[in-house]
Amino acid sequence: MKDGKEENMINKEYLKKINPNKLEYEAKYSEGTYKFLSKNKNKDIKIFWRKRSGIDGRIIEFNPEDVCSPQVYFIYEQNGDLLGTSWSSIMWNKYKVMDYTGWDREEFEDITDIFLDTYLRIGRCMFDSEHINFMLGKNHSYVTKEERFKTIDGIKKCRWCGIEI
Repeated sequence: MKDGKEENMINKEYLKKINPNKLEYEAKYSEGTYKFLSKNKNKDIKIFWRKRSGIDGRIIEFNPEDVCSPQVYFIYEQNGDLLGTSWSSIMWNKYKVMDYTGWDREEFEDITDIFLDTYLRIGRCMFDSEHINFMLGKNHSYVTKEERFKTIDGIKKCRWCGIEI
């Protein structure tokens, strides 16, 4: 806190830390996430967890170590409206900003601080902690096992977060 106001964690220093590696597949952080946050850095973006699944209506508990990306929304206020998009759309870099002003606020949980801390530590693997999905590469296409993982001396590791598989 500074002067009674909460400091926005999405600042120049944070953006510098999550700037994706320029190598095609060794990027811990999502290029789409970086671009969205950089483009909107002057907005007070909050990150929310949608508790109810948009697919089947079941309640999904938030687990920062294993995030279901369609349940995460990046939202900011502009002229009294709540605008934003889902994290999965951001990672695809094919998002359209939507109006969430009429949402049921009871259905959403503010996870901004936890999300940003975890994303900084784990990167985009936070939405695939089991390392079974083939997430987006730099060119926004799915990657193969060979592109996502590397094996050195018989030890298979994720190229993005370094965890042994």
